[in-house]
Amino acid sequence: MSTIGKKSPVFPFFFLFLCGLSLTISVFAQQTDNLYVSSFHQVPEMTPQFPLKTAAMIYSDSLVALALENIRRFPTACSIKDDILKAANRMLTFTDDELEVLMADARVPRGFDLCAKGCPVHGDSVFKVGGFYPRIIDMQHPFQVRCPIDGQVFPSNDYAGYYQSGFKDKIDRNVEYTDDGWGWIAPDGERYWFVAYANHWLWYDYLLPGMLNLARAYLLTDDNRYAAKVAFMLYRLASVYPSMNHEDQSRYGLMSKSHGGCYPGKLVNHIWETNVIDWAAEAYDIVWKTVDADTSLQKRAGKTGEELRAFIEANLLEDGLDALDTEKIKGNYGTHQRAMITVQLVRQYAGIEEALHKILYEPSSVNLQNGVKYTLYNNIFRDGQPWESPGYNAGWLHSFMQIEEKLPADYKELYASFRFRKIF
Repeated sequence: MSTIGKKSPVFPFFFLFLCGLSLTISVFAQQTDNLYVSSFHQVPEMTPQFPLKTAAMIYSDSLVALALENIRRFPTACSIKDDILKAANRMLTFTDDELEVLMADARVPRGFDLCAKGCPVHGDSVFKVGGFYPRIIDMQHPFQVRCPIDGQVFPSNDYAGYYQSGFKDKIDRNVEYTDDGWGWIAPDGERYWFVAYANHWLWYDYLLPGMLNLARAYLLTDDNRYAAKVAFMLYRLASVYPSMNHEDQSRYGLMSKSHGGCYPGKLVNHIWETNVIDWAAEAYDIVWKTVDADTSLQKRAGKTGEELRAFIEANLLEDGLDALDTEKIKGNYGTHQRAMITVQLVRQYAGIEEALHKILYEPSSVNLQNGVKYTLYNNIFRDGQPWESPGYNAGWLHSFMQIEEKLPADYKELYASFRFRKIF
């Protein structure tokens, strides 16, 4: 496997913004451990409910030509391209077999935090050294975390081997810091989610941004090496995505349940999942035309090019639309609308006109899902938008810009309005 372990950043090529959770890490400090892990449910493969896409919907030939001209003329644009290619080239060093292991199925839990107490050895000192999410993740060592203070690796067992055995290999419970995926329980009853934390950040900081950088590298170079890697990753993601259920498969979901709550989502929590489906949909829109000529992936999957496209569109894009509809994906204002527009555009024939009208113009019983025009005139005041901190207010401005970039020409009139321009 590659020795490259750097995370794959999402560069500001098209105003992407990562929104965070305004949550305190100590909300669910485990006084007693009473978590109940539900049995895993494998969702059957789905078939498309709409005609397959027939055109790229986000980046037209003229936009790509403009980007290439800017790269030729402006050093800043050239630097952005170089950074994208650098990140994409790191992803190319991983084989498809290696990526299939890294892109773990839904049986492997996820956790954006590891433990409210910090490190089992150094306690909360890890937060002072490494910040809010301090542990070090390395693609070369999946399902492990490294302490930022002394470099100690957790868990002590080989979870990757356990996972690849189909969870059949025996785990030695007598070894300290052993984690079967659902955490190691310390003598004081505190649960440390080493594997779940590593899995979450492997997906969210490395694999998914890496896939998007690969797609954008293909867009800018027309190099089929990038497209082939993206196509495989999309196929793998579509294979595992329908069974992802954050509520039952994550640290925060299970801890919320144990306190009588519910924290839905898919691969990650429902707020950050807006980025997951947005990145995946954009990547597919860029490379979908290459799938029919990708004989290697067709042979591996046992499907024709058309069957592969149908599989991805049904089990990733349409499943994402269902999750948006059922609020398994529900982000902060702007990120939610951005994700809906991206997936609707890319899926192309899933009711885009009706969806755009709802996203842009219709009020909702849920404030964070009000139409953009309604929000411009009813939910924005001199000090910003209610329900958000100053930092998050800046976040929805970024989302508004991203939405405008992707809107069809017939809908851009909203963004020419005086009210919209006044908020910047």
